[in-house]
Amino acid sequence: LMENPGLGGRVVVQFAVGPDGRVMGASIGSTTVASPAVNTCIAAAVRRWHFTAPAGGAVARVSYPFTLVP
Repeated sequence: LMENPGLGGRVVVQFAVGPDGRVMGASIGSTTVASPAVNTCIAAAVRRWHFTAPAGGAVARVSYPFTLVP
């Protein structure tokens, strides 16, 4: 925000939670944020998340929206 005080928009991250609860991969599904660096940073942060393991050892596919407001 220091570089672009008006930066905002919506970023949808698609990711998969593996049988152990760790995020197996994350990518940007869609975005209106005009900053590739911000989009990359959000996807990288999601890759570090941990969840409760999905039931039955399955892989859970998630599409999660982030709304950024300056």
